[in-house]
Amino acid sequence: MSLHAFVDESRRNNTYLLGVAVVSPGQLTKLRKLLMGLRMPNQRELHFKKETPARRKQILSALTSAVVHVDIYLACCRRGKNGQGRPVSRD
Repeated sequence: MSLHAFVDESRRNNTYLLGVAVVSPGQLTKLRKLLMGLRMPNQRELHFKKETPARRKQILSALTSAVVHVDIYLACCRRGKNGQGRPVSRD
């Protein structure tokens, strides 16, 4: 059985978040229709950064009916000498 995975990332100061949504092939068309139906007229994509708080609530409310498995990964980063972030142990 194949699955579809959709990934998005975000960084807030020293915290790096990675969200992964996994959708079964049988639910993919239904989910795409749901998401496309949530767009405003002439809106090409949904992006939380561009949405108002009221719209974010509307979108999240609609997504609660979707059959999707979501995992969120969190990493803390420190800046190394080369400027690259790296994971930090939370021991």
